[in-house]
Amino acid sequence: MTAEQIAYKYKDKPYFLRMGAGKLAKRLHTDKQTVYKAKEILSEDIKVPTKWIPRILLLDTETAPVEAYVFSLWKQNIAWDHTNGHWFMLCWSAKWLYEAEIMGERLTAEEALSEDDSRIMNGLWKLLDEADIVIAHNALGADIPWINTRFLMNGLRPPRPYKIIDTLQVARKKFGFMSNKLDALCEYFGLPHKLDTDFELWRKCVHGDDEALAYIL
Repeated sequence: MTAEQIAYKYKDKPYFLRMGAGKLAKRLHTDKQTVYKAKEILSEDIKVPTKWIPRILLLDTETAPVEAYVFSLWKQNIAWDHTNGHWFMLCWSAKWLYEAEIMGERLTAEEALSEDDSRIMNGLWKLLDEADIVIAHNALGADIPWINTRFLMNGLRPPRPYKIIDTLQVARKKFGFMSNKLDALCEYFGLPHKLDTDFELWRKCVHGDDEALAYIL
C-alpha cells in the first residue's frame, strides 16, 4: 500500500496516528517510511495535532479480601480494629483502545504472602500517567478508589489527571437492562463470559498459590 492509500483507508480512524510506526508497518505489511508519510497526510487532512488525540485505556483490577474476626455470620458491622491487616492489589489488566496488546501484572507467590503490591502498582501508575481517558466497569465505585488507595499506600504521587468513563453508570443511566453486571452485559451483547470464580480462588491467591494468581490475572 502507498502512503496515500493508507491515509485514505484510515482517515476516519485518527487514533492510528498514536500507534507506533513499526507496529503499524507490520500490521499493514509495509515499511516505516511509508507509515511516516501516511501519518503526515492523515495529520494534515484531519487538522488535529497527534498530541491531542486521546489515549484511552481499558482497565480492570482484582484485590485481596480482608481477614476479619467476627462472632456471627449474619448482618455484621465489622469494626476496623477487628480486621487483620489491609487489603492489597492482586493484579491488574489493561489495554489501549484500538490496540491489540493486552497488558497486565500480578503478584508473585512471595509478594502475595508478604502483601507487597508495590511492583505491580508502579507498573499501573506508568500506564495511568499516559492515559487521557480510562474506561472500566464500576470504575468510580471500585477500581479507581482502590487504585488511588494503593498508590497512596505505596508512596506514589497521583498520576496525570484523566477522564473516567464508568460503564456501569452508563448502563444504569442510559439503558434499562435486566441486570447491569458485567457478565450479564456480555450475555446481552454476545460477548464471551467472565471466567468462573469462587471465594476459594481468592483464598488461594492470598496464600501464595501461583497457579491461582495466574488464573485471576
